[in-house]
Amino acid sequence: MRSTILPLVATLFAFTVTARAEDAPKKPSEPAKTEVAKPVGKKVNIEELGEMLDGLGYNPKPTKNKDGNVDGYNLEFQTGTWTMRMFIDISDNQSEICVSAQIFKMVEGEDVPMAAMLELLAENGLVFPSTVYYVKSTKQFRVYASYKNEKITNGNLRTKLDGFSDTVKQVVTKFNQAKQATTDVVPAPAPAR
Repeated sequence: MRSTILPLVATLFAFTVTARAEDAPKKPSEPAKTEVAKPVGKKVNIEELGEMLDGLGYNPKPTKNKDGNVDGYNLEFQTGTWTMRMFIDISDNQSEICVSAQIFKMVEGEDVPMAAMLELLAENGLVFPSTVYYVKSTKQFRVYASYKNEKITNGNLRTKLDGFSDTVKQVVTKFNQAKQATTDVVPAPAPAR
């Protein structure tokens, strides 16, 4: 019996030593091949923003400041049954990408239901980080959002613009529903004197 156990113990010992040797880290005989890191995005300037928008198929129309330099882009595109019109630019300190869209323009002689105006105020609290605001000089209600200008890629820029488009649709839909549902009105603005 002793002669049977001894070879068995020797075999188990050899197997254990071999298994441990295989588990030990091996020194590579050639340098390890590493995968090239994919770009994680970056802070963009106004020209790069235009190139990205063009590459994404938005067909951006540049706007220029008084010095003739590009300072932003008008976009017009289809999303479902909607035609979206928005303006996109970069803040003066280059830290934010800013997007805005007109949702309603006050017109002389057109009364607006009070419920619709209140709906705009209510939606303003629901669309964060976007905001609804009024521009007195142009009599426009607009939606605005800004996004950190960092780690910008085509993918996350498209996601931001898709999300902003959804916000505009939400606000306009709620405003129009409220506008059609009531007869209490806010008088149209008086003609300028």
